[in-house]
Amino acid sequence: MTRATPPRPARSHSARPRPASAPHRATALSIWAVAVALILAGCTAGTPTGSGAGAPASGPAGHALPPSAFAPLAGRGPGVRDSTLRLAAVGPNVVASATRDGNVAEPAYRVSSDGGRTWSDGRLSDVARAAATPSDDRSGILLGRPASGGSGAVWFDYGRTTDARHTWTSTDGRVWERRAIQGVDPQASVVAGVATADGIVLVGSTAGSDGAGHPAAWTSTDGLRFTGRSIPAGGWFSAVAARGRTLVAVGGRDRADDQADRVREPVVFRSTDAGATWKPAGVPTPEDGEFSFTLTDVEGSGSGFAAVGTFYRDDYEVAALTSRDGASWALAPELTMAGGSATGAQIVRTPRADVVLANVDSAQGSETRVVRREGPGWSTIGRPASGPATIMDAVSAGDAVVAAADVRQADGHGRPEAWLLSAGGAGLESVPLA
Repeated sequence: MTRATPPRPARSHSARPRPASAPHRATALSIWAVAVALILAGCTAGTPTGSGAGAPASGPAGHALPPSAFAPLAGRGPGVRDSTLRLAAVGPNVVASATRDGNVAEPAYRVSSDGGRTWSDGRLSDVARAAATPSDDRSGILLGRPASGGSGAVWFDYGRTTDARHTWTSTDGRVWERRAIQGVDPQASVVAGVATADGIVLVGSTAGSDGAGHPAAWTSTDGLRFTGRSIPAGGWFSAVAARGRTLVAVGGRDRADDQADRVREPVVFRSTDAGATWKPAGVPTPEDGEFSFTLTDVEGSGSGFAAVGTFYRDDYEVAALTSRDGASWALAPELTMAGGSATGAQIVRTPRADVVLANVDSAQGSETRVVRREGPGWSTIGRPASGPATIMDAVSAGDAVVAAADVRQADGHGRPEAWLLSAGGAGLESVPLA
């Protein structure tokens, strides 16, 4: 239950950090800058000779680079480093997408048919691999939907170049093809999506004629041809979830007035026709959280919707909300994640529990915190002692929760791991993804 608070005196905002700006995608300039930096870093003072020069680097179809174009980076040949981006699940089938970072950056995949317990490699087809370009950008939107007839699944991993959108697709998670998509502006910020019985819905933000950001949604029946949907509001969407044909998209918007009592507030929109039209919905504010509050994730299930976000009290804390229909929302009991500044809060719903994962920065460093709610309150869940880690994504696979963690190594690089929470399990256990 939300407790009313008495009126507050005017606040001085000089001591409070203003939230970071709205999410945005890398510009074409920054993408090319990274590509140039990789080329320069891979070059040596002389021309490589002999077998030590390595195999030719792959370019776009018909443009294979000669062996002398650039030598292998020390300790970083193709396939050496994988950075896991996203997870998707259809029943017990789980796919993890990553960026394989060597002389050439390209998508990499792992697939599991037992809820994330064991993994095997996926791969790009030869045609898809040859189509890679230096300007490829991973959107980090990985989705799976049941295949027609109810057997198996179809998987989509959305990306873009500087002037076009595309998706990698697979019918088994093991071999991936590259397909062009239509109807989504390459310059739009597309950050999340959901698969429904009607197709695919993507959300994010676009720049309006006034130069300000506005929430945006795109719908498709086949995952390839999209139609843009108008959202009459300012701000951005961070996540979207479905329960049947009812969708909920959440995010935030910045207040233009720096002296306003609230500098950032949540955005919630609901659709009852699979994303064709949208209407706003209101949410309650956590106690003492009116200065800054935005929603970062939402999940749908048979019992309704659950959302999480961060609000500023003495630091950035995590709040959770629930709704039966996506129109009326209530605050869940307060989470036990105090003691640092929380970012990247995510929620996963299983038939038995809600699980919230967040990355928390404190004076002791960065750490991942996980809590579970099966009854009236939240309880802390233990996580693997793998070292400092960042949660990249998390999904439900039946009664279990599968999370993708980037575990920091002594050399500064990350190592991807799958963290599993079995139904009724006391804590997360780690399974290597690589």
